[in-house]
Amino acid sequence: PLERALERVMQSVNTVLADDRGRWAISSLHDQARSEWALMRKEGVGSSKLIVDRSFIDRQSGERWIIDYKNSSPMPEECFDAFAEREAQTYREQLVAYRDAIRQIDANPIRCALYFTSQGRLHELVELSLPGVSA
Repeated sequence: PLERALERVMQSVNTVLADDRGRWAISSLHDQARSEWALMRKEGVGSSKLIVDRSFIDRQSGERWIIDYKNSSPMPEECFDAFAEREAQTYREQLVAYRDAIRQIDANPIRCALYFTSQGRLHELVELSLPGVSA
């Protein structure tokens, strides 16, 4: 129960720290780095609150990254690529909402990804990328 949950959390932290892309994603050296970034999105006459797990502008590329952390794992006998695509289908709409809300305040190119903490793997949803907007 609690001990097992703590063990899984520690294992995921160690997995992220052992992965180059994991360390890159959590780095404080990015511009405008935010974790658990709360945004409001207008919807008709109302609004809704969005919480973005991680977002930053990569200093080398100038691209804004939106990363949604997931602790899920592939099913037995499921290859990582099939698992990642299944998860991408599940969370695509959520990432689009984050991307579209951020586009309203940021003209930088945008890239979206899921980061699987238990696997130490970043899965980019290339089809959700947006080019930068000229001022």
